[in-house]
Amino acid sequence: MELNNPILVERFEPYFRHYDPAHHALRKGDRSIACKNIKTALAWLGIARVFDGDGELYDEQLVNAVRRFQEQVGNRNVDGAVGPGTRSRLVNALLKEFGASRFHELDSSEAIRAATVFLSYAWADTPRVNKLDQWLRDHGVRVIRDVSTFKPGDNVKDSISTSVLSADKVIAVYSEQSKTRDWPNFEHQIAE
Repeated sequence: MELNNPILVERFEPYFRHYDPAHHALRKGDRSIACKNIKTALAWLGIARVFDGDGELYDEQLVNAVRRFQEQVGNRNVDGAVGPGTRSRLVNALLKEFGASRFHELDSSEAIRAATVFLSYAWADTPRVNKLDQWLRDHGVRVIRDVSTFKPGDNVKDSISTSVLSADKVIAVYSEQSKTRDWPNFEHQIAE
């Protein structure tokens, strides 16, 4: 699993962020489902074993555990707060240790973000897919697609795998052109 992948970090960071978009960092005294998720993640990583008390409260135990995590991963700010840098390091540590599979065990009820869709298609179907892409974006869906997401020079298989795993849904555009093409078939295998 590629670490520091911005697509995966963007996908999973909301699990550890306060539901109020103006609340950039979680600190002692805050209350949020994100606090419960942070406690669970730190337990999975072996940073802390047991947290007593209110699971949704950012308490002194959590401050101390976050500091230990920040020290362990070489975070520049070892302040016990969970801001953008600590969130991305936490996501990357979980991806490195467990892959994307463990994230479904966290509480996503406050993880506010746009739904994401990966579009799988053959290039010959680009005009039709462009219309679908636009319709999805007009309805608040974040579209992951080769032409807008993949970077030149990156390994195509890795880009596909990361993109499919980071999407909430995969929409496969089946056509005469796509059923014999290698990349759409590979994308379908990853999605399954």
